[in-house]
Amino acid sequence: IFTCAVFVNCGIQMKRSIPTLQRVLLRHELLGSPDGKIVVFLHGLLGNKNNLRTLAKRIQKEHKHISPLLLDLRGHGQSPSREKGSSDAITLNCCAQDVIGTVQELGFRGETKSPAGIIGHSFGGRVALEYAKTLSLLQEETPGSFNKVYQPNMTWILDSVPGTAHGSVDKVISALSSMPQPIESKQYLMDHLCQKGIDPS
Repeated sequence: IFTCAVFVNCGIQMKRSIPTLQRVLLRHELLGSPDGKIVVFLHGLLGNKNNLRTLAKRIQKEHKHISPLLLDLRGHGQSPSREKGSSDAITLNCCAQDVIGTVQELGFRGETKSPAGIIGHSFGGRVALEYAKTLSLLQEETPGSFNKVYQPNMTWILDSVPGTAHGSVDKVISALSSMPQPIESKQYLMDHLCQKGIDPS
């Protein structure tokens, strides 16, 4: 059983400034041609870019024009938690900014090359929503810029729901942020979460 919410051209209207953050260049894998329609895939908490590979390949098989872009979110898989010397807290916004920065670095920007869609599972779904919201704000601040990443046409959220996250999510993110990187083993991670009063199951 999974929850799926689809947002098409949300047109989110918000007036607030974008915080300046040190973006992390995310480890990534592109399935297919860089000339295809790029769709970004974001895994859930404690996952990595391989988690959605089967789904990405299935979508690509049925829609040959789509090129899935699989990303390791900040502090997951092979992506660093933060740039050296940075004291930025790990938030949904900084994770979304990492995705934007990585997409820009890969050259997927401008009206025709920006990702056509983004698919996020669980925590990745929340990052996907923040990505769409942040791009909406950036579009207002720099209209018509060739180098900017445009809002995706479609945003798919799997096993997640929009709205305020349960307090336990912040608790888990805070506990993970306090861990020395890289995490040496799964058992070390479980022990650390237990010490912070979090049930790893």
